[in-house]
Amino acid sequence: MNKLVFLVGPPRSGTTWLQGMLANHPDIGTAQESHLFNHFLQPMMKTWNELLEFDDGRGGIGLPAYLTEEEFIDTIRDTAQRVYSNVPEFHANKLFLDKTPDHIRCIEDIRKVFPEARIIVLLRKPEDVIESLISAARSWGRNWAPSSVFSAVRTYRYFFSVPGTDQLLLEDPNLCVVRYEELKASPKSTLKTVLDYLNSSVDDDVLQRMVSEKHGLRKYGEFARRSGVDVVEPENFARKKKGNLSWLQKLIISVALSKHTKAYGYSDKPVSKPDTELMRAHL
Repeated sequence: MNKLVFLVGPPRSGTTWLQGMLANHPDIGTAQESHLFNHFLQPMMKTWNELLEFDDGRGGIGLPAYLTEEEFIDTIRDTAQRVYSNVPEFHANKLFLDKTPDHIRCIEDIRKVFPEARIIVLLRKPEDVIESLISAARSWGRNWAPSSVFSAVRTYRYFFSVPGTDQLLLEDPNLCVVRYEELKASPKSTLKTVLDYLNSSVDDDVLQRMVSEKHGLRKYGEFARRSGVDVVEPENFARKKKGNLSWLQKLIISVALSKHTKAYGYSDKPVSKPDTELMRAHL
């Protein structure tokens, strides 16, 4: 299915912002985060692989005793297509964008199910992601966001913890990797790069509207029945200011993620060896 586009990245990296701008394109539709792969399909695919290796003494049990691998992937694909087909935006546009940050852990599974899908990865300086996570935990995101710098670092690491993720994001030419800092500094030119990747184009007037106009997300299904279709962003969802991290929090982040920040091209101040050993003892 060549109309699917996946937008992924660590939480609080700006994926909702980029989603809104892309949704203002006349050919791109989107809806609320699906979490389709990370919560629903990936566990099934993981179980399939485990059952293939499990020796029950009787020649195999589970779905591999009923389906070939091709038939199983077809079943997964049919399920995903039914989910996406349930929203009008899927049918009304040439491209449908599923913005689910957690899908950064599911890129290979997405490709197995939808080989023609395009995947946009939004990266942001780790220190800023962690600061935003901690800030969210103090207000609207208290039910899910980590509240301490140590838990925030572990949360950040989790999103890059699938083996091969770093190599994939840094070297795979078939991914569109976007940096939050570039998007903020030059939104129009960055959007043009993304649109080139999607084989889409717009004139300057539409591009300006993509950048400047707000896009309203909608939800469907059971949550629409319970609370209506409009997605309302909570107060302080989009943070405009930084600078709330203490020097100690910055030190912890610098030590814990030094290899990652350097690998991804973000500046990382050197830390003394005693401090490094102390911080790692707590992580």
